[in-house]
Amino acid sequence: VNAQDGSSDTGADAAGGAAKVFSCHHTSWSVHSSVPFELLEIPSTKNHTATPVGNQVYVFGGYDGQKNHNELYVFDLQSMEWRQPEVMG
Repeated sequence: VNAQDGSSDTGADAAGGAAKVFSCHHTSWSVHSSVPFELLEIPSTKNHTATPVGNQVYVFGGYDGQKNHNELYVFDLQSMEWRQPEVMG
């Protein structure tokens, strides 16, 4: 599965908070609505890391064209929703 947040390299959210998901099994794209980015204040970044673990994708950091970010966000592939876990340490 390849998940994309719908934003462009310029940082503009072209898909209004939707996630585009490519299924290798079905060889097709689908668009899913999720929690709007404004509710979680998810920065639109590039050069971030995205690591799939089970049914979740952990997205960390990135650069938005002005500053580096160090926030962690989790996208649940089953519910198609974003969350920001509390990170300590």
